[in-house]
Amino acid sequence: MLFPYSTDAPIYYWPYTTVAMICVNVLLFGLELTHPDVAEALSLATGKGLHPIQWLTCNFMHAGPMHLIGNMIFLWSFGLIVEGKLGWRRTLAVYLGIGVIHGATIQVLMLGGHEGHVLGASAIVYGFMAISLLWAPENSLQCVLVFGWYILRREFAVKSVVLFFLILQVVVVVFTRAELSSELLHTVGAAMGFAIGTWLLKKKLVDCESWDLFSILAGRNTMSGKERDEEVLRSPEYVRRQEEKAAERSAEALEWIRVQTRQGNFMAAATIYGRLVEELPQLALPEEEQRHLIAALTKERLFAEAIPIMADYLKRHTECAEVVRLKLAQALLAEKRPVQATKVLAKLDEGRLAPQHRQLAAAMREKAQALHEEDPYEVADQNW
Repeated sequence: MLFPYSTDAPIYYWPYTTVAMICVNVLLFGLELTHPDVAEALSLATGKGLHPIQWLTCNFMHAGPMHLIGNMIFLWSFGLIVEGKLGWRRTLAVYLGIGVIHGATIQVLMLGGHEGHVLGASAIVYGFMAISLLWAPENSLQCVLVFGWYILRREFAVKSVVLFFLILQVVVVVFTRAELSSELLHTVGAAMGFAIGTWLLKKKLVDCESWDLFSILAGRNTMSGKERDEEVLRSPEYVRRQEEKAAERSAEALEWIRVQTRQGNFMAAATIYGRLVEELPQLALPEEEQRHLIAALTKERLFAEAIPIMADYLKRHTECAEVVRLKLAQALLAEKRPVQATKVLAKLDEGRLAPQHRQLAAAMREKAQALHEEDPYEVADQNW
C-alpha cells in the first residue's frame, strides 16, 4: 500500500482549508459513531428522488475508520499542492464545488435506479489528485510504502502516483461496464477536477510558473524568460488585447482631432494626428474629414503640419488624389524642398487634371527647377 504524506511543490499559502476539512470530516465521523442514524440521513440516497442537502453532506460521511483515514491522508498530501497554489478561499470553493456537483450528478443519474447510499470524500480527493496532476506533474510526493511488515519511504513524481491510481479506477470502471461503484465515483471526481483545474489555468487564476501539464507538453518549462515573453507577445489573446487597446486609443484620438478641428485649432489637430498615425496604423480620419483638415492647414499656410497629413491621405485615399498631390507639391515648394516637389509632380496623372490644374502643375515644375538651381542641396528626402 502507498500513502503520500508530503510534497516538494511550492506552497505559497498555508493549508487552512485542507486542515479545516480534515477536522470537519473527523468530527462528523465521531458523530456517526455515536449516532449511527446520522450517516444514513446525510449520505447520498440513490434511487429515491432528489435531496439537495445530501449533495453536500454525503462528502463528509465515511463508512469506517480505514475509509476515513485513507481519504484524509490523500486529502492532506494533494490539498497541500492545490491550496498551496490557490489559497484557502478558492480551495474551499473548489472542495465544496466538486463535492456538490458530484453528489448532484450521481443522484440525478441514479433516479429510478438501484437504491443505496453513497458517502465519503473520495470524489473530492480524486478531484484534487487530478488538479495536482495538471498543476504540478513533475513535483515529488514523499510516500510511505507498506509491504506486509516492511515499511519503506520513497519519493515519487506526482504524475506517477496520480496516473497509477487513476488508471486503476478506469480499468475497473471499464470491466464493470460503468456500474455504480467506488471506482466510478472516483473517476467522476477526477473528471471534475480536470475540468476545474483546466479552467483555473486558462483563466490565469493560478500560477504554475510554466510547470503545469500543458506548459510541459508545449515545452514552455525549458524556455528562458525571454522566450516565454516572446511567446506571450505572439499569442492570439495578447494580440487581440493589444488590437482592442489600439482601437480604443484610435477612437479617442480621432474624437480629439475632430474637436480641435471644429474649434479651429488646426495646428493642434495636425500635430496629434502626425504623432499617432505611425504608432497606430489603424488611425485614419474619414476621407472627407482628412481633406477638410488639409484644406484648413494650407489656407492657414501651416505647410509643415499639412505635409504629413497629405502624404498619409495619398496612402489611404484615391478620391481627390491628384488635387491633394498638387497641394502637397505646393507645400513642399513653400518649405523650400524642390526636389521632393518635383518627385510628387512626376506622379501626377495629367489626364485626370483640369486645364487650370495642368497649368498650375507646369508652373510649379518651373518654380521647382528655379529653386533647385538656386540651392542644389536638399538634405531630407521622402518617397511621396
